[in-house]
Amino acid sequence: MIILKAIELILQNQTGNARLNLESSGQKTIESLKIINDFPFYSAKYYGDYKLKEFMNGAIKSPDHVIPFFEQFFSQLGFPTKLKLSDLPERQNGCSAFFCRTAEGTVLIGKNLDWKKDPLLLLKTAPPEGYKSLSMVNLNFCDLFQLGSFNHKLLLAPYVPMDGINESGLVVTMLSVHKGSEYSFSPDKTSVGDYNIIRIILDSCKNVDEALTVFKNYNIMQTGPLPLHYLIADREKSSIVEFSKGEMHLLESSQMNYLTNFNKLNNPDFENQRNFCERYSVLEEKLENCRGILEVSEAKKLLHKVSVYQPEFELPSTIWSILYNPEELEMKIRIGKEPGFYTTFLKRE
Repeated sequence: MIILKAIELILQNQTGNARLNLESSGQKTIESLKIINDFPFYSAKYYGDYKLKEFMNGAIKSPDHVIPFFEQFFSQLGFPTKLKLSDLPERQNGCSAFFCRTAEGTVLIGKNLDWKKDPLLLLKTAPPEGYKSLSMVNLNFCDLFQLGSFNHKLLLAPYVPMDGINESGLVVTMLSVHKGSEYSFSPDKTSVGDYNIIRIILDSCKNVDEALTVFKNYNIMQTGPLPLHYLIADREKSSIVEFSKGEMHLLESSQMNYLTNFNKLNNPDFENQRNFCERYSVLEEKLENCRGILEVSEAKKLLHKVSVYQPEFELPSTIWSILYNPEELEMKIRIGKEPGFYTTFLKRE
């Protein structure tokens, strides 16, 4: 791929001291930026330590610790800046996800992310003591401190993944829940954000069972406009992870799973929400009728059938569709209304 000419303009958004440290790991990350298409959809490889171990071990014990932690984080990467907490982004109104198998038994995981037109990033991370992964990021969700700097968004991208796969073939994806979700809390557990937990799992877990243990070991905090629920999967099985009334609920399956934007478990309003959501009805009818067996071409068609588009990509509009193959460590990614899928692989070493 060709390095963006536009990077010259992007670099103008840096804070003053950042340019002085051209050999920093943060600078290497920025220089790895490439454009895949003009949505814009970028790719980048992350260099340097994004301090996840400290984060996992409870470095942020209260809101008062957020600013010092990330000011040190940016300084370590060579991009020091003063930070302030920002308001939550707008409500997220869509998304669909499913787990199925081909006739030969190969696992497929499909996901539509429904939002508005924002810069998108395919991020490769390779922590020295963790699993390599590819993750999808909405870069505007990374402007947690209202800096307005493209570079700082990029450097914060590991903390705000929305979908991803690691080198063990573990896939994690999130969807918003419009109502009825309440995360569990225990004073004895470390608290992490509901997007941050995706990074922790991608870096540290090799399968669904290990990912479920991570969910059980942390308090989850809402960091976006709506709470989340999750679909996680490996080569053997899948699990939906949901929260209601302060308790975690799981729905495991080795054949099929599907969800949209309401809880499937412990939800007294499930039937009403199910009947109201056409996307859920389409997923349910297709997957139940075929008993969770879809070929790749059929899975792509199903993603398209439950996608939504608005003029100028207003809310809610499908900004990416992904089909994961954990066996091949493959991602097929369709951005917006592009006619085809961009295919990439996470290489094993």
